[in-house]
Amino acid sequence: MKITMKFFLFSLLVSQSRATNLFAQSVAINTDGSPANTSSILDIKSINKGLLIPRMTSVQRIAIAAPANGLMVFDITTNSPWFYNGASWNALSAGSPSNYWTLNSTDIFTNTAGNVGIGTATPLSKLSVQTATGNYGITHSDGTVTMGTYIGSGKGWIGSKSNHPLAFFTNNSNEQMTLLPNGNFGIGTTIPPTKLTIHTPNNTDGFSHESDGGIILKDVVGGISAAFGTYSPHTFRLVANSIAAINIDINGNIGVGVTDQAFKMDIADRIRIRSSSVSSTAGISLNNANNSAVNAFIGTKDLDLVGIYGNTSGWGLLMNTNTGAVAIGYQNPVAGYRLSILGNQYINGLLATTGDAEIGADAQISGNLNVGGRMIVGSANQVGQFDLPPLEVNSNVSYQNYNGWTYYDNTSWSFNSNLLSIRAHGAVMADYFISISDIRVKNITAVSNSTKDLETLNALKITDYTMKDKIQYGNKSFKKVIAQEVEKVYPQVISKKTDYIPNVYAIPSKIEKTPHGYLLSFNDKHNLTKTAKKIQVMAGRATNQFDIISIPSDKQLEIKADNLETDKVFVYGEEVDDFRTVDYEGLTTLNISATQELSKLIKKQQTIIEIQQQQIEQLRKRMEAAEKK
Repeated sequence: MKITMKFFLFSLLVSQSRATNLFAQSVAINTDGSPANTSSILDIKSINKGLLIPRMTSVQRIAIAAPANGLMVFDITTNSPWFYNGASWNALSAGSPSNYWTLNSTDIFTNTAGNVGIGTATPLSKLSVQTATGNYGITHSDGTVTMGTYIGSGKGWIGSKSNHPLAFFTNNSNEQMTLLPNGNFGIGTTIPPTKLTIHTPNNTDGFSHESDGGIILKDVVGGISAAFGTYSPHTFRLVANSIAAINIDINGNIGVGVTDQAFKMDIADRIRIRSSSVSSTAGISLNNANNSAVNAFIGTKDLDLVGIYGNTSGWGLLMNTNTGAVAIGYQNPVAGYRLSILGNQYINGLLATTGDAEIGADAQISGNLNVGGRMIVGSANQVGQFDLPPLEVNSNVSYQNYNGWTYYDNTSWSFNSNLLSIRAHGAVMADYFISISDIRVKNITAVSNSTKDLETLNALKITDYTMKDKIQYGNKSFKKVIAQEVEKVYPQVISKKTDYIPNVYAIPSKIEKTPHGYLLSFNDKHNLTKTAKKIQVMAGRATNQFDIISIPSDKQLEIKADNLETDKVFVYGEEVDDFRTVDYEGLTTLNISATQELSKLIKKQQTIIEIQQQQIEQLRKRMEAAEKK
């Protein structure tokens, strides 16, 4: 068999000697006599024939014992050429299902169903590109514009590598979003002028934020207006520092600093309206229903005047912001008066003032009038219209309702059922005093005992004194009775009520805020009684009464107060329920009765004197007659 094979090869070489050149290092097989390529051990050339390598089945290929590295066969089972790489057999045929890449015209594609990895043997997706941190993965460029992917600094990046915008598009359309190199981002626009710009046609939603609870937040730009807020039945809020500063409910009510607004505008604390310039005014205009005219204006008239302006009446109410003076009907408060009223006045309630008051026309007050300053009604020597008095007070309150006023009814202390119309904290001056005393309004029980009244009058003590309240009375000396002394001998003219006494009358040396109020400390003893319940305090311009929480010491006092103006505080004194007053009219009538008793005694003495004078005269005549004898 070996002899036959050798002979066969020899014969083949001899028969091809004309067409074959044999060289020491290369063999050429061809028909044109060209030499073998020096880089090839076997150079086969033909234009109409090919190389036929061993053919076998896959079973036969795999059964080859110890295949050499680079060994090639044609597998008739897979119908493709295979080569051995020293470790395993690999197919070369494009028709093999184990070939990973396939050429389709000018395109190349992978025919495997698995993932493709670049830089990784374990791709996580259809195409995975793995690089070291701080490297670009995919780059796409036309030579000028370049975009790419980048991983670094613990982040993944995608964008343009060149100085060009990054555009986003869908459905093979024009760009829907654009990110400029300066960081401006546009939706619906390619030239966003701000960090975020959304461009839409008129009356089209810009953005919408919807929650699982059905809350919808939108913005809409129309042809002449823009809208931003909730488009579901929920409150819209503007938040600052995690606090809901402005709230708009589904009814259109706006709350500033409040979340339970019940009006179109509900504001907590203060609201400030500024003038745009010195010549302009600040305020609020009140228009009519169809907004065609201004009915009223509330605000400043000029720099020093604030008030209410009526469309037809003009400035009806004004206050000077420097002096606090108020004018009603005047275009400026009258100089020297805190309240200036032009025209007739009707007041159905309490009128109180600590300054001067001048009423130049008719005024009807059906409530209380409390004037702490000067009050002028009408003008000097004015005769009331239709013979009516310039001032008439029709309202009143019972003594019982006025600070628990009580009086002595000859047997015990009882609530005073008389009616009080005027209460004056200072003196009352009049040219004369008229008291209503018609018998038809009285039940006469008896005529006073003038003898006893004279004894009572003689028992009264007249005292010289000054007032402890130096701020109001100074050092003025008084010569009057003392209620407690009068009460001992004539209690019928003494009444008791609730009022305040100046037993503290001092400025605190220290004021401290406490959980329930303020702690006041004094340099000297405050002289409060152990049963003191309330205290009267002057803070700033206001006089207030506060409950006493505790009296820690004879130099400390804790009061219940929410907000005390601590810069100017003066403590007057404690409340007492037995503050005594004297009915000087009662003393006057007592004096009249006693004077009548004196008059009776004088008349008796005069009668006695006249009789005695007659007797003396008779004795004188007798003596003269006796001397003549």
